[in-house]
Amino acid sequence: MEKVTKKDCPYYQAPRYYVNPETDEVVEGSAMCELVDKYCLKHYGQKCGIYDEEMDKQCR
Repeated sequence: MEKVTKKDCPYYQAPRYYVNPETDEVVEGSAMCELVDKYCLKHYGQKCGIYDEEMDKQCR
């Protein structure tokens, strides 16, 4: 999968909610893109993007 930049991050484009898997904190808005970056770098080795359906559901 290609790496994408933050400006391409789909999580920036809608007011979604993201559950931080490390703290179970629910984050709203653009701050979650950074959390998604951290999560995806840790678990997938790359930055923002739609990685799988489960992650996509968490971010809606």
